[in-house]
Amino acid sequence: MKKRKWWILVLLIVLLGAAFAGVRVFGGGNNTVVITGTAEVTKGGLTATVSANGTLVAKDLQDVYVESPVKVLEILVKKDKPVKKGEPVLSVDMADLNSQLEQAQLNLDSQKLSLSRVKDISSAQSTQTLQLSVKQAEASLASDRVVLARAKADYDTNKKLHDGGAISDSDFQRVERAWQDAQNRVSFSEISLSSAKANLASSQSTNNKTSEQRVLDTATQENMVKQQELTVKNLTDRIARVEASVKSPMDGVVTVMNAVRGVALNAAQPAYQVSDLGTLEIDAEVKEVEARRIKMGQKVEITGDGIDAAVKVEGIVTGISSTAYVVRNTTGDETVVGITVTVENPPEGLKPGLTVTNRIITDTRANVPVIRYAMLAETPDGKTAVFLVKNGVVV
Repeated sequence: MKKRKWWILVLLIVLLGAAFAGVRVFGGGNNTVVITGTAEVTKGGLTATVSANGTLVAKDLQDVYVESPVKVLEILVKKDKPVKKGEPVLSVDMADLNSQLEQAQLNLDSQKLSLSRVKDISSAQSTQTLQLSVKQAEASLASDRVVLARAKADYDTNKKLHDGGAISDSDFQRVERAWQDAQNRVSFSEISLSSAKANLASSQSTNNKTSEQRVLDTATQENMVKQQELTVKNLTDRIARVEASVKSPMDGVVTVMNAVRGVALNAAQPAYQVSDLGTLEIDAEVKEVEARRIKMGQKVEITGDGIDAAVKVEGIVTGISSTAYVVRNTTGDETVVGITVTVENPPEGLKPGLTVTNRIITDTRANVPVIRYAMLAETPDGKTAVFLVKNGVVV
């Protein structure tokens, strides 16, 4: 209470007139006072702040994972370039997935044919149909083998040209892809022929089965059709997810690019990241002794080595951690509280990852008497005072 009265008295004295600066009081019998200069008492504003270091991060960002280990053909939007929602970022090799889907669809068709045969096992027309299917499958396989032979010869010729530098990588890759496609077609034709022969053999061997056996065969074949339909659906959905994931999920900038041209994507890490650089936040930490002064909505002045001194960057406290935690620094362990500062109208050039200093304004006072620190002097009895000069006399 005494201390408060003392400061009230000091302010009253200050308001009475001009104070002088640089006063030294020397103890002694005559209480000598040496005046080294004077200054006017002014009125102004006072601001209380808390300083906290932090790192700029994008408030809105998305890591994009590609489910299947597909190979990257081209990177269509490079790192640090803008991108629109739905715009393709990567071009990937879908040949293997499409081949799997085609094979699954062929198997499904074969299973459906088998189901039809089981349901009409005694029909002579059914047997004739199966025999025709075998002949068609044999003709298709023969044709595909001719195409394969030509594709292999073309591949061998172009490989020598490519090894000698006579043709480009892209031209050779097209020839190589044609050879691979021809191999896949032969494989599919072989599977179709094998299935057609099996269906015919089964039809011929089961024409004399009892009705109960046929009911069981029908149920079994229906389950096989459903299982193959599920395989086709899973592959179709998988392809759709891959095709969607190589397109940007939002407007923004590609801030991370892990994809490498010609290399299969790793499903364990994001292929790329898109960030909205128009909405930036700062993850910062304040010391526990100052955390009680931090409130939601407080204004923040933001500076840093990566920010031009002439550019004014401001923010607002939008998050305060509900718990404190310990961090280790050069001076030892320290308890801190995490806060989030949202940057208001971020100027062009601010980048996620920059280290910044936050000057959090915790209190302000306007139109109050302000004195210079040098005006404070020590009295003979060890107290602090401000002396006034009145008519040439120190009071």
